[in-house]
Amino acid sequence: MEINKRILETKNFLESEYLAEISNASSMGSSSILIDFKKVAMFNPEIADLILDDYEDSKKAFEIAIDNIDDRHIIKSVRFFNLSSSILKPIWKIRADDIDKLIVIKGYIRKISDVLHGVSSARFECHSCGNVIPMLMVEKFRYPSKCGCGGKHFRLMDRQTFDLQKLVIEEDPMELNSTQKPRRILVYLKDDLCKEEIDKTLQPSVKVQVTGLVLDRQMKKTVENLEYVKYIEANNIEILDETFDSFKFSEAEIKEFKEIGEKKTLYDDMGQSIFPNIYGHDIIKTAIFLQLIGGNHLYNDDVLEERGTMHIILVGSPGSGKTQMLKRAIQFIPNSRFTGGRGSSGVGLVAAVIKDEEMGGAVLDAGAVAMCNKSMCAIDELDKMTKSDIAMMNNAMNDLRVNIDKWNVHGTLETDTMILGAANPKNRVFDNRELIWKQIGLPKDFLDRFDLIFPMKVMSSSEDQKKVAGVIFGKYADAELTKPTHPRKFVTKYIAYARKFIHPKMTKIAEEYITDNFINLVKPKSFEEDQAYFSSRLLTNIIRIATASAKARLSELVEEEDALRSIEILVDSLRRQDIIKDSGAGTLTVDIERLEAIIPKGKRDKMKIIMGIIRDLEIADVENKFARAQDVVDKAESYGISEDDLEDYLTKLKQCGDLFEPRNGYYKSQ
Repeated sequence: MEINKRILETKNFLESEYLAEISNASSMGSSSILIDFKKVAMFNPEIADLILDDYEDSKKAFEIAIDNIDDRHIIKSVRFFNLSSSILKPIWKIRADDIDKLIVIKGYIRKISDVLHGVSSARFECHSCGNVIPMLMVEKFRYPSKCGCGGKHFRLMDRQTFDLQKLVIEEDPMELNSTQKPRRILVYLKDDLCKEEIDKTLQPSVKVQVTGLVLDRQMKKTVENLEYVKYIEANNIEILDETFDSFKFSEAEIKEFKEIGEKKTLYDDMGQSIFPNIYGHDIIKTAIFLQLIGGNHLYNDDVLEERGTMHIILVGSPGSGKTQMLKRAIQFIPNSRFTGGRGSSGVGLVAAVIKDEEMGGAVLDAGAVAMCNKSMCAIDELDKMTKSDIAMMNNAMNDLRVNIDKWNVHGTLETDTMILGAANPKNRVFDNRELIWKQIGLPKDFLDRFDLIFPMKVMSSSEDQKKVAGVIFGKYADAELTKPTHPRKFVTKYIAYARKFIHPKMTKIAEEYITDNFINLVKPKSFEEDQAYFSSRLLTNIIRIATASAKARLSELVEEEDALRSIEILVDSLRRQDIIKDSGAGTLTVDIERLEAIIPKGKRDKMKIIMGIIRDLEIADVENKFARAQDVVDKAESYGISEDDLEDYLTKLKQCGDLFEPRNGYYKSQ
């Protein structure tokens, strides 16, 4: 179509469909207007085809037509939306044939620059004759080489600038094959796409749809270099809400949800549906189902008081099924990711500030945990985490955000992310006799961020092993045993409904049940012990699990059955770690020493006695000020402390830094 005819047809379309919008946009000072592509296609299919095949000239035709309509000449550009699905393209499929074509991509913001500015044109004055020379700027700022009068010296008079912001968009890993790595592409936003209303919504982990022109530029600014990199100059950007909040539910679905929520087999059925190919581990399956449901956030004056997000870690030797459980769980919540303890790149698990000249300097690069905001991050080999990741994960898991303050980058990343981790014991086999945080080599305060820790033992009995084998063979035979009770899509929507609409309150009966049973669990073993071991962390874990249990039933009340289920799950987790002890007559108590890695009062008192013995012996040794080991043994026996117990206490005192051994067989207090 000839250009003048194209402008005329475009003007006819705008006057027919967008006259009011143009007037309103102009009166409000807007520099652009949104055009529905499907309206163009219905009005004039040829114009629509030209937008796709000859974007630059079509865009210019729209801008000229609008300028002819708008007397104020304020609207400078058009933004297209609702384009044909035929031009939606995965990032990994973009090729050289797409250069200079309009496409649509979807993905998550991985990196974002500050709002910069570029120069589109400039005017220069010749020093010799005063001639004014206008120049367009392409790729780099440059002066005129020579004036018509022969002059070679120029003064910059003025320049036309525009706002510019750069994004790195990464495609959704859940839309790729398991062997594919998510690809990224650089996107340029210009002019009013950088306005405050848009900028404040663009954060790492936000999913966007970008309509834009595929362009390329040299990778290295040398004449002989023939390698080019592709990028997109955005025409429009839209925020996509593909979280659970965006789910829609029919009346029939809601009715079915409520019927299933009342079934006694709800938790078993959901656990089997999420993990149909894994035999046993029923309580763990229920716990992960409740993790996907989640509790309720508790706020005080808009400040997070207690998180509702749950974190779980599975510990076991290779082959125990923990990795398969991680990979299955993330299939039931949008924007979930599976990664390793070292992360999938140098960024780390949470975030890093990196220098990226392409982005304009230092920028924040979000890691897997931040990219999974409002979703789940499954982290395999959690024991391989770096110290820097552990430090950031502490805040990310508890406060559900991390503050970044490095170089010139200052900001906050939201990390309302469920962490489902898996770790291997140091010796590949879990040993109940040793504290779990020592076995997997992670700090105690980091493991405290997890609501539940489940050691997973390999099935030992021949009967169980046969059942495991039956499940494995059933996968190949498509047996009923390995078929989920409910399809994955149904379970996902059920979880979405519970998370979105169910916000239960704790009943008094449930509160009393939790309180009474919790106090019985943590009460001192004897009257000699003090009450310093009350764990508010453990109590809030129980409340979170109970709340998730009620939400799973689609109940607006946390009732006694939810409290009971919560405590049963917690007790199972603690029993597996050998933290729960049977005190006789069916009474269970928590071994606080193992749970909190602290020393009970009875032992602390004996350690004080030992330190007193050592100091007395130091005073008696006028020459060296040492306490001889055998003398310590003899004195301790007089206080009823056996030699075996003494060795344990001396080891703890040395670990605490209260005591050291300057030479073999001699002690000295610090």
